[in-house]
Amino acid sequence: PPRMPISISIMTTAIRDALAAQYALDAAVLRQSLLDRLRDEFYYEISSSSKSSHPLLIAHRSEHAAKDLVRSARTKVENLQRCRELVDHARNKWIAEADRNIISAQTSLDSATTDEARDAALADLRHWENNREEGERALKERLDNMHAAEMLHSAANTNCY
Repeated sequence: PPRMPISISIMTTAIRDALAAQYALDAAVLRQSLLDRLRDEFYYEISSSSKSSHPLLIAHRSEHAAKDLVRSARTKVENLQRCRELVDHARNKWIAEADRNIISAQTSLDSATTDEARDAALADLRHWENNREEGERALKERLDNMHAAEMLHSAANTNCY
């Protein structure tokens, strides 16, 4: 490669050093300009002792706290909805189906003409009566859970406002 004269390489180093000095000066002026603007427009003085109470940090913490509240409220709403669905299932599927089958088993028992048919209908009737009792116990437990979820949900709503 061709050799550059010494004066050009020295001049290049001098230019580089001058540009670095100018960049450092520009950065310091810009930083001071930003600090002055924060002080003038937002009446806030940034100092090294106020880092934990810096408005951006406070806003960041507040944003995370709000997101946590939303997540918590969403979880409570989803839990309440799940409880309502379980109550609905116990009432409208489990107990209703048991009632239909109790009526059917009772009809079969009433119309049974042999001991064997009567025993089968009676066993079917007992099965569905036990099933209905299980459904009623489950409904009671699910209603208790739903009321507890409603209390948590209403408490979450009052905390949000």
